[in-house]
Amino acid sequence: MRPSSWIEIDLSAVEANVLTLRRACAGARLCAVLKADGYAMGSVELARTLERAGADMMAVYTTADARPLLAAGVAAPILVLGPMWLEDLAGDPIVADAARRGRLHLTAHSVEQTASLETWARDRDATLPVHVEVDTGMSRGGASPDDAEAIVRLVAASDRLRLAGAMSHFASADRDADATPDRAPRFTRGLSPAR
Repeated sequence: MRPSSWIEIDLSAVEANVLTLRRACAGARLCAVLKADGYAMGSVELARTLERAGADMMAVYTTADARPLLAAGVAAPILVLGPMWLEDLAGDPIVADAARRGRLHLTAHSVEQTASLETWARDRDATLPVHVEVDTGMSRGGASPDDAEAIVRLVAASDRLRLAGAMSHFASADRDADATPDRAPRFTRGLSPAR
């Protein structure tokens, strides 16, 4: 039986879009988000196309999303957006090896999670690149501004964690432009120890 609906992805259009973004944002680094198998469009093929076009990093939500990219030999670093715990590393040698070698960038959502990652890295003589997510009101992930400050301090004091980036997901930035300026100070407060 033939499916009643499908989607066709023009990879040359994807590549052209990346090149357009590169020109418009010259000097900026580009991280392509490929959660849930590239939103069901095939993360491996998309990642290869995005790499060819100059994307600097890929982002996924879980280690399960990262695994096919690692297995396919995607060269760009992979940022795991969701909270990653020791069980995620212990259960998958490919993912653990990529983390140990710094190929996976991990997102810090809490002090406890960050401390557990530091312990893991210390036990393996590794240095993990960490991105801090500050919850500025979306309430779907990340640390409160106060906890983000503590995470930044923990990372700065550690010889096993390296602050590689920071992010937030502003709630309704596309629908409520007036709320965004109120959220930005929460973000910068959470990162104040990094200055």
